[in-house]
Amino acid sequence: MGIPFFLVVVVAGAIVLNICSSAARTKDKKKIEDFIAEQNEITIKPKAKLDEINFIKCDISKVKFTTNSTDTNEEIDKLLNLSHSKLANFKGVSNQELKREYGNNNFDEVLSYQNNFDELLKSLVYTAELLARDGDDKSAISLLQTSISLGNDVTKNYTLLADLYSKNKMRKEMFSLIDDVKANKEISQNKIMTHISSLQKGKQKGNK
Repeated sequence: MGIPFFLVVVVAGAIVLNICSSAARTKDKKKIEDFIAEQNEITIKPKAKLDEINFIKCDISKVKFTTNSTDTNEEIDKLLNLSHSKLANFKGVSNQELKREYGNNNFDEVLSYQNNFDELLKSLVYTAELLARDGDDKSAISLLQTSISLGNDVTKNYTLLADLYSKNKMRKEMFSLIDDVKANKEISQNKIMTHISSLQKGKQKGNK
């Protein structure tokens, strides 16, 4: 008497399931082993290792702010303090890579450099926004240009700068900004170009 077909299917299915389960366990075990091995590679590095970091410079000391607004002046002070702090951008670098390069013991300090840089970019745009509100367009433009030169990809950085260029009839600078937008695929190109187009159309209507 032969073995029933459905029983053969059940047994075969159980065998396949067991093989798959075993393979999954082996894969998980390999991941754990790789993680442990990676952790073991992290060593203690001397503090001097941090001197090898390519720190970012942000000199805004030449900007002549002309606002008397209390909240704007407070933000300017914050911005100036940030500009004098240690700044670094580790975009695209994982935490594990940072620990391996600079040591687990220095990791928190390394992260503080990135945090300083992120806060600086935010402060540059926000302070420029306050300055523009207060009528200090020249200082606002300077901060926004600096922010873009540091790689800030926030849309407001570009749209606010376009607003100020349009307001102050800075055609050459506007064309340069348009070229920068078209060349930078890291930003919201369509949104920014749409905003710039609306400014130009608005100007054309105003001249009629």
